[in-house]
Amino acid sequence: MIEVNNFIKSRISLGFSKSVIQKVKRKMKIKRKIDISIALVGERTIRRLNKIYRGMDEVTDVLSFNYSNFRYPKVISGEIVICYPKIKKQAKKIGHSIKREMEILLIHGMFHLLGYNHITKKEEKKMRELEKRLLV
Repeated sequence: MIEVNNFIKSRISLGFSKSVIQKVKRKMKIKRKIDISIALVGERTIRRLNKIYRGMDEVTDVLSFNYSNFRYPKVISGEIVICYPKIKKQAKKIGHSIKREMEILLIHGMFHLLGYNHITKKEEKKMRELEKRLLV
């Protein structure tokens, strides 16, 4: 199940978000069931979450929370929280659409739920390579 909670009334559709997650599942050959919630929030909410869970008092574009546990290894469970005002600014700065930026961050968030990280340079390189393959 994939659900989208649009707390800021953005124009990103449920269908688009589901299709991006399904694309990751298909291209990464994931056989497990997916139970993911996507939340679109404002800057104040993402800043608060970032401070509480990462100790960083700043606005970020995406946060991922992995709820999977050893009891249900056949289910990928979690939440991807995206700051819509931040991605609007990023899209404009980079020069592509908000929809494209949303796709990039959904893929990025999904990789975190799959266990990928970018703490070390090696991990970051691996994660970025995989993301690029899905963005083609």
